[in-house]
Amino acid sequence: MRRILLFAGLILGVWATCAVQSRGDTPLKRWVIAPPITGVYTGASGGAKSNEGSCAGLSRAVGETMQFCNVQYSIDDLPDLLTDGKATAMAAAGTIPVVTLGCKGDGTPDAPGHRGFSSIAAGSEDSSLKQDAQALKAYAAEFPKNPWIMMRPFHEFNLNIGNPRGNPNKNNCYSMPETLSTMQEEFKAAYRHVVTTFASAGVTNVTWVWCPAVGPVTWEKYGGDDILRGFYPGDAYVDWTCGDMYDKPAPGGGVARTFQHINVFAQFHKPVIIAETGECNSDMPRSPRCEGYTVMQSAFIADLKTALGPGGSLASSGIKAWLYFDQSVPHSGFNWSLDAAGLEAFRALITTPYFHPPVPRPRWTE
Repeated sequence: MRRILLFAGLILGVWATCAVQSRGDTPLKRWVIAPPITGVYTGASGGAKSNEGSCAGLSRAVGETMQFCNVQYSIDDLPDLLTDGKATAMAAAGTIPVVTLGCKGDGTPDAPGHRGFSSIAAGSEDSSLKQDAQALKAYAAEFPKNPWIMMRPFHEFNLNIGNPRGNPNKNNCYSMPETLSTMQEEFKAAYRHVVTTFASAGVTNVTWVWCPAVGPVTWEKYGGDDILRGFYPGDAYVDWTCGDMYDKPAPGGGVARTFQHINVFAQFHKPVIIAETGECNSDMPRSPRCEGYTVMQSAFIADLKTALGPGGSLASSGIKAWLYFDQSVPHSGFNWSLDAAGLEAFRALITTPYFHPPVPRPRWTE
């Protein structure tokens, strides 16, 4: 019965919104997943390099279906969401996929297969984007009871300021070399072009998510609020704002340090989803870069439950959904996957009704 109610809630969990491009042309009509009236949605990045093996595995382990789960594609392979089983398994379970849409670049414009923000904005990749749009429409037709997708194009784009060759998210599609202001304009133009291309193709089941990295290390290295504001593509193109925030660096500072810059999103007046967050796996031996961390994973999750709950330190932050990054990332040296105590803490959180609220009824706004 619980799953039936959740499934029904997810069906109802969208409202329609009609946003207009800044140029004043074709309206961007789409259905937008609504924030909860009360509470905070909970989900995960359930990766193969975790004890649970997948988002579905984590759902089974905690006895509660994830409301959102992360899945990654690029503009070249987004149609695979119809065939590879990852997103379709989520839809069938009543979970909404949070699609990380990559540009498939590496910061080297002349590299084979490189896709640049400038070429995306200019329409050079429209053949791929139009195939992507048709795939999203087919996905909606295949799953009429749960067709919704949250999509965050070119996530953590601010990590690539300065065009580092070894960028962590393989999402560096800026031209090289270029100034910060040029990077900002290039990113915004590419983001807007993706939204408008999908809209003109009749895609209505996508909620658009603008998602920088806003953890403490990123803030300190790349300048914070002023820089981020320059990358914002505009209210007509953004439905939810988003942050990826991890407890870095060692020895870690727990929830207070991880989310210390969350108020940057208040200026945009949009609901906030934390698409990725985590604490180092506390089992021994720890992964290389987790050595010396003093905050236990279970304590981090328990503290986050308190902070996001009624009267907590993050209760008025605008966070309406969050996903735990249940994954080890060997090439980075970090293991965020849930350890035994962390899994119990996550179970205690997600089985609390406040962190698994029903999604409100649809609402049409102009």
